Amino acid sequence: MTKNPVVLVLAGGKNSRFRSRTPKALHPVLGTTMLGLVLDAARAVKPLRTVIVTGDWSSDDRRALSGPGAEIIRQKDAGGTGGAVLSARRALRADPGRDVLVIQADLPLVTGPTLQSLLRGHRREGNPVTVLRAPGVPDSCPPGAWPCPVTVFKCSDLLAALPKVPRRDDGSFSVGDVVDLISASGAVGLCPARGFEELFEVGTRYDLAVAASVLRLRKIRDLATSGVTVVDPSTTWIDLGVRIGEETVISPSVVIEGATRIGRDCRISPNVRIAGSRIGNRVRIFDVTVIEGCVLEDDVQAGPFSRLRPETVVKAGSRVGNFVEMKKTILGPRSKALHLTYLGDSRVGEGVNIGAGTITCNYDGVNKNPTTIADGVFIGSGTELVAPVKVGRGAYVGAGSTITKDVPAGALALARARQVVRTGWVAKRGAMRGHGRRKAKGRCSS
Repeated sequence: MTKNPVVLVLAGGKNSRFRSRTPKALHPVLGTTMLGLVLDAARAVKPLRTVIVTGDWSSDDRRALSGPGAEIIRQKDAGGTGGAVLSARRALRADPGRDVLVIQADLPLVTGPTLQSLLRGHRREGNPVTVLRAPGVPDSCPPGAWPCPVTVFKCSDLLAALPKVPRRDDGSFSVGDVVDLISASGAVGLCPARGFEELFEVGTRYDLAVAASVLRLRKIRDLATSGVTVVDPSTTWIDLGVRIGEETVISPSVVIEGATRIGRDCRISPNVRIAGSRIGNRVRIFDVTVIEGCVLEDDVQAGPFSRLRPETVVKAGSRVGNFVEMKKTILGPRSKALHLTYLGDSRVGEGVNIGAGTITCNYDGVNKNPTTIADGVFIGSGTELVAPVKVGRGAYVGAGSTITKDVPAGALALARARQVVRTGWVAKRGAMRGHGRRKAKGRCSS
């Protein structure tokens, strides 16, 4: 019976070229981190245990690694990748009869199928060590020149070799040095990667951007295979955790982030940003709209130039129009707010019409207060709803009103000054201005 391997991830690389307080392995890329991508790939080999060797990370950085099945070890021994393996020696001794997959954390493009192929080849050939190589690398290397960002060892051979590896002047050594030592007494297996980019090591922020571009195109390719149309892959950024239903069309210059879920038959127009949201089926999102932490149910329309902020829910069949902002608001089924409106901390019922220029005055300088609008309400244009306030079922609020008290169901609420018309006022004003000019004639000004 084949035993599950131990995975050893070397994440203690220095940040000298990144110039960052954040460890290199934890730098973000398409909704995850480089380390997260390596761990995702390593799960394909179904490891018995995963051991992560870190550098001198802060407690917050180390907490970011917390998760089931991962053991965190801080590198204390000599530098280099070999020193990182040496730091994990005690953990490896618990499973001497297993294989150990050693992989650097700065390889965000490596894939699970490649690691599976590497492990199968290692077990098939029976060598003490097998190295994943990029296309074009020769079958043999001179001493000390083994490129070994991903390597599989028999654990017993690795443990036996570690104390014998010659150190450099600074006390460091590499995984390649371990392979070189083992190769003197046994064959080294070589397994080709599926693509040259899989062994692309990220050493700078520019390298990370290059890797992100490759990952972005992989994601878009996968979406296209599942029935999603991405009109312009070169301008579209979609995080790896995003899920999109078939027959949905993504226009150019769209950014979709986080764990966003988008349903079937949706249309996402240009210059839209969606982050951490759930979008239903047949939703239309028009140009230059921002949606963060929201739920849009089936058959909703939003935009153009809308902003939907966290904890907003737009119920099925509702419409949100131009220059409308919502925050922590539920807009009921088949309701609409189409023009120049702000709804904050609001609960809006079914079939409600929110007129242009309506504002919920939800903040009194200390607290955020709720506004409740029941089913079938008509809110006239230019209305201010001073929270906390409730508008009852089927009520009407006249345009230009400032509502400070609850409105009963079925009532008409008007809260504005009586209009005053002064006939002939313009002519009289003009005559007075002319009289003023004649009176000032001949005076000097300075």
